[in-house]
Amino acid sequence: MALLEVDGLRVRFERSAVDGERIRPVDDVSLRLEPGEALGLVGESGSGKSMTALALMGLLPRGAVLEGGSVRLGGRELLALPERELRRLRGDRIAIVFQDPSGALNPYLPVGLQLAEVLEEHRGIARREALRRSARALGEVGIPDPEARLAAYPHELSGGMRQRVAIAMALLCEPEILIADEPTTALDATLQAQVLELFAQARRARGTALLLITHDLGVVARSCDRVSVMYAGRLVETAELREVFARPLHPYTLGLLESAPRLAREGGARPELPSIPGLPPDLARLPAGCAFHPRCSFRIERCGRERPSLQPFMERPRDAAGGVRRLDGPRRAACHEKERLGALARPQVPA
Repeated sequence: MALLEVDGLRVRFERSAVDGERIRPVDDVSLRLEPGEALGLVGESGSGKSMTALALMGLLPRGAVLEGGSVRLGGRELLALPERELRRLRGDRIAIVFQDPSGALNPYLPVGLQLAEVLEEHRGIARREALRRSARALGEVGIPDPEARLAAYPHELSGGMRQRVAIAMALLCEPEILIADEPTTALDATLQAQVLELFAQARRARGTALLLITHDLGVVARSCDRVSVMYAGRLVETAELREVFARPLHPYTLGLLESAPRLAREGGARPELPSIPGLPPDLARLPAGCAFHPRCSFRIERCGRERPSLQPFMERPRDAAGGVRRLDGPRRAACHEKERLGALARPQVPA
């Protein structure tokens, strides 16, 4: 049994789209996380990554409704729990680093008190000891003079420091699962490496499972074991890290990889930076068939009328001795042309 099992998760907005269609920012998403494993959830802004994280935590915003699915933590169904029990789990067994630290921190309380309250609530630790541990946690995420920073209010800290406070808060109770939503966006390269190493230490020392939500493929390449790619609220590809970067099976994944910046070789011309044509779809007016097909250079007639489901990759044999080999592992893609993409060798692993 996996530590976290998500099956068929669906979220819709209460208001309907045009023509009576529902707006689903999360549509039939399934994920697995084992102890100590890191899964990268990637995609453009608006693909449904953050809404998936909020649904897992039971923190959907006003206007969003959980339409269906299952979320099990250690075999225990979370979606059926009352709010009181969910609050005991949040910050303790499962914690989240929000994308916007300014919205995650109380502007009226010093950061030390906000950190200490986590330990007081979930561990029953006295205030003085909780503050001492909070200062140590701030130091571990690279905040200088952490004891003095305990008295600071969020508005007195830079955006990067507020992000580090949020990361320290999430790690305080040594959670079994850490959901990190764009945790390094506001950090420079040195601090980014330090924070990613903190996550790696938690995985090694305590078996913490990491769900890393990001658009930065370099961060994914350095931090994750597996990758799931989202587009228009649905998973379009999921596989082991090396498989996705070396041979993507969905045109959207390929577009994301080819859009990653690359350094020019010494004395060479600056490499051209490709981009994915068009814009992400309006969830209220999704095209028929595959949501990505209007932007896809691999599309065929079938793509405009039939939406592909997430299916195992069927790899053609390398010799004439056997039949088609079915890969029953985590390698899956939602594309009618995944076999054609799978035949292309496109190593894209970032340095």
